[in-house]
Amino acid sequence: MSKDAEWSLDVKANAGWRCQTTNCEIGALDHELLESHHIEPVSVCPEKRYDLDNGTCRCIYDHALKHTGRTRLLIMARGFLILLGRLYPQRKAEFRSVKL
Repeated sequence: MSKDAEWSLDVKANAGWRCQTTNCEIGALDHELLESHHIEPVSVCPEKRYDLDNGTCRCIYDHALKHTGRTRLLIMARGFLILLGRLYPQRKAEFRSVKL
């Protein structure tokens, strides 16, 4: 497992596998809809990349709202691939392997 993936899992676990946006219930529906978000962007504070205090757990919807431009589109595309995997479970592995 990569250090990025490990950090992401640790952030989600520290949040109790729930979206940390107030009153959000999307993440409670399925852990697959959760993502880890850097509070201080890595581009601004690269030394905080793997700092757990610099991470927050967000559902895909709230994570997309935190970003603009290409990053927002990538997050939305990941959500679409999750939806496709639910609609076509026999092809779920294929959708998960798509590199964005």
